[in-house]
Parts: sequence; structure tokens; C-alpha cells
Amino acid sequence: MAKLILFVWIFFPFGMVNAQPITKHELHELFFKSGTNPLLSGELYNKLRNCSIRTPLIRAYKGISEAMLARNTTNIYKKYKLFLSGRDTLEQAIKEDIGNFEIRFLRFQFQSNIPSFLGYNTIPQDKRFLLENLISYLKTSEDKEFTIKMFSVLSGSKYFTTNELNLLKQISTSSSFRN
Repeated sequence: MAKLILFVWIFFPFGMVNAQPITKHELHELFFKSGTNPLLSGELYNKLRNCSIRTPLIRAYKGISEAMLARNTTNIYKKYKLFLSGRDTLEQAIKEDIGNFEIRFLRFQFQSNIPSFLGYNTIPQDKRFLLENLISYLKTSEDKEFTIKMFSVLSGSKYFTTNELNLLKQISTSSSFRN
């Protein structure tokens, strides 16, 4: 019995027994599905809470998923607490990697879907950043499915002017990400 405990202790570090790695593709897929299915935000949050990877991007997704948990509760105090905690986690990720296109897209998308009375709005800055860095992001993007969904979200945003939407359309049609 002692040998079994020693074996488990050596080969399964504490906190890693329940932690299952999440792929970037799975992360993207769960994020977009969470937008239409509030129950999946809990699944996304639980996967990220147990994730041993601690990058700013993972932190950003964790913050977003935590804030999205607010949709699953009727308690106003708990809703606000989840929002604040998620927002703070997301902002920490931004501070750690302010030039990360995907993190800025996440914040833009998140803020586009929350009530304005919450007073959390950096949409103009994020929109400008996304437009200025879109082409360089496309050159390095590895998940084409995510990129297509991101274009769809941006193209449907009420925060872009007609000229900006035309620019997005021009970039998407001239870009190789659709191949």
C-alpha cells in the first residue's frame, strides 16, 4: 500500500490529478458556444480553473468564463461579484500582455455584450487596436476556424462604422485565412 501511495505521489503531482489539459482549439470552441449556451460557461470555467497552464491568454479566458457564470444565477449580489472577479482577472491578463490580439478581442467581445450601467468600457481603444493589428494577427493565426468566427463577430458588431465594416470585409476577402 505504501508503494502505491508513493507511486501516485511521484507520478501525479498535487492538483494535477483532476486537471486535464485544454487545447487552444477546445478553448476557442467552448468560448463561442458559451456565448449562446450559458451552461457551457460553467464547463469552460471549470476546465480553466483546474488548468495548470498560467499564461495571460488562459487567464483572460478564465476571467471571461467567470464573468459569464453570472448569467446562471439569479442572486444580484452574486452576479455582480462574479462580474467583478472576472473583470479583474481579465484586466490582469491585459496588463501582462497588452499587445495580445486575442485577449483584446475577448475583452471587446465581452464588453459588447454587457450592460453599459456596469461602467466597464474600453471598446473604443480595443476596436482601434483590433483594426490596427488585424492583418499582422492573420499572418500568425493558427486556428482558422476561430479566425472566421472572430471575423463574424466583428462584422456583426454595432460598434464599427460602415467604413470600418467595409475594411473588415476587404481584409477578410483578401486574406488567406479562408483557404
